[in-house]
Amino acid sequence: DIYEVYLSKNGSSYELAGTVENSNATVSNLDYDTQYKVKVRAYNEEDDVYGDYSNVKSFTTEKDDKIELSQVKNLTADVYGNTVKLDWSNVSNADEYEVYLSKNGGSYKLEGTVRNSNATISGLSYDTTYRVKVRAYNEEDDVYGDYSSIKSFTTDEEEQEELGQVKNLTVENVNGNTVKLDWSNVS
Repeated sequence: DIYEVYLSKNGSSYELAGTVENSNATVSNLDYDTQYKVKVRAYNEEDDVYGDYSNVKSFTTEKDDKIELSQVKNLTADVYGNTVKLDWSNVSNADEYEVYLSKNGGSYKLEGTVRNSNATISGLSYDTTYRVKVRAYNEEDDVYGDYSSIKSFTTDEEEQEELGQVKNLTVENVNGNTVKLDWSNVS
């Protein structure tokens, strides 16, 4: 009446994978790149009788055809004032890269995504330590690579513009309680 299909994965004990009424079966959702053994036996429901198991057959499933993205490598950070220019090596099959930033040891926040292997982040706080990490992403397979090693950098101190000294101050009495002041312009 039915057939019982048993599978053994990587040499483990056999488990019932399912039953069918026909003399064929399709078993789905097996692990990729895995060795299996299969055996089948018949069962007659009316007489509650099992037949002997078939010969054991072995097979190995194919490797997963989803791509794997490697880790982002060679992350560098060059600081210019309160701006940082990031560069890293290209990752094969990456469509974009996610850039994460942590300020003063806080949690990482997604700063943005870019399609090429560099990014510039401006408007950072001056004289502040940041940490950055980057990971690759493939849109078609919805696969992320591992994060890069963490790179730390500190933005420059804010430069205060120095003003020159006021020179050539002169005082003139104009009348009674009013005085006139004059000096040279300072750029």
